[in-house]
Order: sequence, then structure tokens, then C-alpha cells
Amino acid sequence: MIDITVRNATNKDYLFCYNLHKKSMLGFVKKHWGVWDPKVFRKNFNIEETRIILSKTKRIGFYAVKLRQGCYYLNDIQISTSMQGKGIGTKIMNSIEKQALKLGKNKVQLTVFKDNPAKQLFEKLGYRTVNDRGDSLSMGKIIK
Repeated sequence: MIDITVRNATNKDYLFCYNLHKKSMLGFVKKHWGVWDPKVFRKNFNIEETRIILSKTKRIGFYAVKLRQGCYYLNDIQISTSMQGKGIGTKIMNSIEKQALKLGKNKVQLTVFKDNPAKQLFEKLGYRTVNDRGDSLSMGKIIK
């Protein structure tokens, strides 16, 4: 298991986050929505909600969470391809769930494309489909 740390994002992290998000999501976005628009990421990127995942001092991923409709909502999570499958996603999701409880929220929700392999991780961690949106799923988990 790789040791990771998490820190708040800064303005200097925007390009890293954008490039990682694009590398991970470009194929899904083009397949399901037809076109990649960089303005969409810019519009949705919120530095206060974004955390940078580090292995030693190297940025290996990021995630963004926010309060939404009475629950803790995972807006985005991206981990560098070379670091996937090493338990980092599980660690981050466990951390997000603990943070939700600290904030008095007992539910974590997210949206994932149906054909995104990350869906399997979420299912393994106990997330269940709340709403089928055609090409994507809204998933949620009650936490205690």
C-alpha cells in the first residue's frame, strides 16, 4: 500500500487537475456527450473544494467534494493511471466518508459513467445506484 497525503489545492494546481481530468475523462466525454469543452472544467473547478493527492511530494491525483442537497457529494476524483489499482481510491473514499461524518452528513453521493472502471470500485465500497441517467449513474452510500 502506498503512503499518500492530501493537501488543499492552490491556484498553481489548476493545470495539473485539468490535464489529469482530461486524460482520464476525454474518451468518456466524447463518447457520451460528443465534444470536449475546456470551459466546462474551468467553470466547475472550485479551489476550495479540491484536494491534491500526493505520494511523497509528487502530485498523483485530486478530488473535489462539496455539500449538496443534504449530503456530501464527490464532484470529481482522478488518480494518475500509473497509480491506479494500488488502493489509493479506497483510501480517499474512506477519508471522504469520515469527513462527511465529521460534518454531520450520513450520506455520500457521486455520479459516474456506466462504462467507467471506477464504477466497480464504488460498488465494491458499498455504493449503490440511486438513479440511472442513461449513460451515467447517480450512486450513494449511507455511512455510519
